[in-house]
Amino acid sequence: AERESELREATKGEKRIIVTEEHRHVLLKAIDEASSDLILVSAWIDPYAFDDEVCRRLTAAIGRGVTVRIAWGLGTQKKQGPDGLRNRNKGEKAIAELKKLIPRDSRNKLIVKKTETHEKFIICDDTFCAWGSFNWLSYRGERDSGYRRETSFYSERPEDVELWKRNAGMLFGS
Repeated sequence: AERESELREATKGEKRIIVTEEHRHVLLKAIDEASSDLILVSAWIDPYAFDDEVCRRLTAAIGRGVTVRIAWGLGTQKKQGPDGLRNRNKGEKAIAELKKLIPRDSRNKLIVKKTETHEKFIICDDTFCAWGSFNWLSYRGERDSGYRRETSFYSERPEDVELWKRNAGMLFGS
C-alpha cells in the first residue's frame, strides 16, 4: 500500500498510474462526464462489472447525445470451447440488457463491435484516456477474495488522447 501511494504521488496530475481499486471510479467518471464520445474496450464483458449501475449511466450518457462505442470479445469468435462460449454468452446477455434500456430512437448512439481483442482502454471525449491491464467491463477491482493487481496509465494529455483515438479508429474501422 505504501509503494502504491508513492507511485500515485509521483504520477499525479495530467498523467498518472491508477491501481486496481481506482478503475471503477475512472470508468464511472468517463461515463458521467462524456459529452460527445465514449469508447470502452475490454476483452470481456461480465454482468458482475457491466451491472445495472453501469447500464443506467450508459443509458443516461446516450440520452445526453453521447455516442458510446464498445469493443469486446477475446476468445468468443474463433475458439468455441467452454470458456469462449461462457464468455460470449455473458457478454451478449449484458449488451442485450443495456439495449433494452436505451430508447429505440437512440439505439444508433450505441455501437458494439465483437472482435478478437485483448486491448483494454477507455477514452472520454477529448478529455482523458486510460489504458493498461484492467478489464473495464468484466472486473470491478474490489478488494475481496477475487482481488488481483491491475494497473493502467491515465492521461489528460491531448497527444495521448489523440493517439488512443487513432488506435480506436483502427479497431472500429473509422
